[in-house]
Amino acid sequence: MTTRRERRTLRAAARRAWAEHQVLSIIVLSTLVLSAFGLTAVVRHDSAVGETPVTVMVAGDINSGSPSSTAVATGDLIRSTTFDYVIPLGDLAYPDGTDANYSQGYDKAWGSFKAKTVPTPGNHDYHTTNGQGYFNYFFGGVNDATTQYYAKEIANNWLLISLNSEGPSKSAQTTWLNGVLAAHPGWHVIAFWHQPRYTGGSSHSDNSGVEPWISALDAAKADIVLNGHQHIYERYDGIKAGSPSGGAMHEFVVGTGGAGLYSCTVHTGRSVCIDNHHAVLQLDLGVSSWSWQLRSSDGGGVLDSGSSSTRTGSTPPSSTTSSSTSTTSTSSTSTTTSTSTSTSTTVPPLGGSLIRAAFYYPWFPEAWDQQGYN
Repeated sequence: MTTRRERRTLRAAARRAWAEHQVLSIIVLSTLVLSAFGLTAVVRHDSAVGETPVTVMVAGDINSGSPSSTAVATGDLIRSTTFDYVIPLGDLAYPDGTDANYSQGYDKAWGSFKAKTVPTPGNHDYHTTNGQGYFNYFFGGVNDATTQYYAKEIANNWLLISLNSEGPSKSAQTTWLNGVLAAHPGWHVIAFWHQPRYTGGSSHSDNSGVEPWISALDAAKADIVLNGHQHIYERYDGIKAGSPSGGAMHEFVVGTGGAGLYSCTVHTGRSVCIDNHHAVLQLDLGVSSWSWQLRSSDGGGVLDSGSSSTRTGSTPPSSTTSSSTSTTSTSSTSTTTSTSTSTSTTVPPLGGSLIRAAFYYPWFPEAWDQQGYN
């Protein structure tokens, strides 16, 4: 025989069960109605969900002074940003890359984040014999094949490759580059050096001497090539071996770190050219996608931005694909905007997740990934 307290407990449990049954009935009915109208929930495989991108700040052609106000301004922009690495693209300490040029100029403008810097030298750095001022500043005087060009693995399966367009044998670097790429299949690759393969500006032209590097990188499905030398900003969205267009690698020329600016000239295959702002390129590198922003240090705001999937994989690769997308400020000389496409996988309308699907859709589509229903 049950006590009065036990009977009250049983009645309360029965009421809760009835209420839960009614709620579940409504949810299931709602799901069936949504399905009848073709509103089945979908999974959006977005690489930004659940991952922390690696932020890399990029510019070249930086300081000519003790230090120059424009180099300090780009340095201040970097200091105001939460970032992981800085890539200076050569010609860092004008005019000659001497020890004094570094200590009195570059160090005062960009030296505060030296510990996070992944550099490459430029032709002005080699005005000093063998670029020794550059190697003294960044590598404690070590000037050999371990510091002249090198690779660095970072988070989210990205590989940074610093090549040297100024001093060492390009043939030896090509052999080394092929070995590094072969040892990192499936990695997302950023390669950088000073003198660009493709560029259209008032002071420099295309450099065919680095074509073997472009060929090797393209064959390995590298994502990004970064250069300086031309004191403007350029973006090429589809370079490949032998051509500035028709491929899948992005080339950014970012010679806007502080030195005097040049002017844009016409170049085939280029998407954007900006010649009226000092600026830093911000790259945010995810597991299967990446984005860019060209951020002005002189009040111009964001001058160019966009995003792209990585070439060697997405999450999951069988269900999501996208091409690059971009937006550009009106200050650019020439602009083309590419389109994006995506596909998504329909969640099966049957099974244990049906009720949960009805609850989460359509108000919280991101909850599918959070709850593990993909």
